[in-house]
Amino acid sequence: MFHELVLFYYVANYLSFRGSLDEAYAGDLSFADSLQAFGAGLDDPISVAIGGPVMSKFTTAFRELGTYKELLRSQLEHMLSDRLSQFINVDLNGVKDCRQRLDRAAVAYDQAREKFVSVRKGTRAEVVTELEEARCELVMSLFFRFCFILIYGVDECIYSFHVVALILSLQDLHNAKSAFERCRFNLVHALANIEAKKKYEFLESISAVMDAHLRYFKQGYELLSQMEPFIHQVLTYAQQSKQMALSDQDKLAKRIQEFRTEEEIANVRMASNVDTSTSGDGIHVVGLQSYKTIEALMQSTANGEVQVIKQGYLFKRPQNIRGEWKRRFFVLDSHGTLYYYGNKGKSQGVSSQQTTEGTGVFGRFRFLNQRVSSQSEDSLSCHRIDLRTSTIKIDADENDLRFCFRIISPVKAYTLQAESGADQKDWIQKITGVIASLLNSPFPQQLSYGNVAAESNRSTSSVDSLSIEDNKSSEGHDDIFNLLRNIPGNDSCAECRSPDPDWASLNLGILICIECSGAHRNLGVHISKVRSLRLDVKVWEPVIMDLFHALGNDYANSIWEALLPKEDQGYVKVYNQICILFHYFSP
Repeated sequence: MFHELVLFYYVANYLSFRGSLDEAYAGDLSFADSLQAFGAGLDDPISVAIGGPVMSKFTTAFRELGTYKELLRSQLEHMLSDRLSQFINVDLNGVKDCRQRLDRAAVAYDQAREKFVSVRKGTRAEVVTELEEARCELVMSLFFRFCFILIYGVDECIYSFHVVALILSLQDLHNAKSAFERCRFNLVHALANIEAKKKYEFLESISAVMDAHLRYFKQGYELLSQMEPFIHQVLTYAQQSKQMALSDQDKLAKRIQEFRTEEEIANVRMASNVDTSTSGDGIHVVGLQSYKTIEALMQSTANGEVQVIKQGYLFKRPQNIRGEWKRRFFVLDSHGTLYYYGNKGKSQGVSSQQTTEGTGVFGRFRFLNQRVSSQSEDSLSCHRIDLRTSTIKIDADENDLRFCFRIISPVKAYTLQAESGADQKDWIQKITGVIASLLNSPFPQQLSYGNVAAESNRSTSSVDSLSIEDNKSSEGHDDIFNLLRNIPGNDSCAECRSPDPDWASLNLGILICIECSGAHRNLGVHISKVRSLRLDVKVWEPVIMDLFHALGNDYANSIWEALLPKEDQGYVKVYNQICILFHYFSP
């Protein structure tokens, strides 16, 4: 019963416990590996955003805890498994073997005893007594007597046979009894050993196991105690981040709700608005209230700050009637400028384009990857519509299209389509208000580099309009020249520092003198596209002006000459073609 109990404890309980420790150790390592893979890459922005550097420390702690668990498993293997195996395989099985040997010795002893007691009664008593007292000596004496009897008498010979049989049975009895006694004492010793080990073996093993657990948890506690300040710091940061995220979500939800409410109110107002009307020829006329609102907004931007009156997507039909409608992002600002982009991602922002100073490195290089063409609108990311000479008509040429309106200028007509009737009415109202404000404003519009260049392919329907445009172009050219010269560093050549440069590199955004322009021409247009400030009038479109305004000679040289040693004061650079080649082709 005790043997089966020990086997059940060892097989059913300890082996299961050891297997759970093995699985726990493997699980710790697997979890640490997964955590490391999840937060891998300390330089990865995503890893840093989710706490990769913090999780790396936690990963190390999990691996250390797994090492402690493996040490606990090895201690259990040594202190419990090995001792239980020794107790089962040696002690308990030894008792079983002793019992089996005792049973076999008892059977042999019983057989020898039965054989001995089966001796006939005819044997003389003195012979039996003599055999019992001195068996070994009598064996030899009886042997000699047997030989003598063979010589002198038959009766004595028969008697001697009985004596020899008696001697042999007595010897077997003695051997069987000795073996039986030895097996019995061995069994008693084995049972006594079992009884003794029952009192201390299991208690000692379990106590050692508990001590191993104590050391395991103590090591883990010491490790985590050292990390406790860091853990609380991370928890505090996580709680703060959570609160900030919840606050941002609440703000976003409020903004969304406010936007929806404003949109619904605007839709209701536009649906019930009777302020707008159309003239007999389909030209849209803005109401007095809308005009006053837009005019006040435009006059409030006299300090140069630009505000967006309206922006959003509209469908635009190309000049070719059979062409496909394309979705474009339109912006109407408080300077009275309407412009659109191929998509919203290409927009450079209202303020950065209308103010006279560019900000930031990104603002300086936002145009560097765009190919600028002075003749094709398709190559420009931004397209402007002059509203001062434009008017609006409702609907397109075809009456079957909904939510359409046209902006008609002397240059071209823009056929646009809104996404809803309210959006169409709002666009028409805002654009018409801006046009009315531009025409009726008592203050002249300040000329900026974004509005000085005339649109290409201008109509030549009359001589008067052509002369007016020529005068505007000449005035705009002088303003362009002054604006370019006022950019930091543009008062001298970017290469040789000669004063009053008259040439420019469109690719590099710098001004150069006529001598250096020849060297730049030899570089090729893929490196430097040279144009004159005075002769090439059509080149200076708004996008080109934005590029030059964002860069300038000083900023361009700070990039191209960043790795060159600082010049001594008073040192004058002498640039020739070889120097310029080295300037723009050096690695």
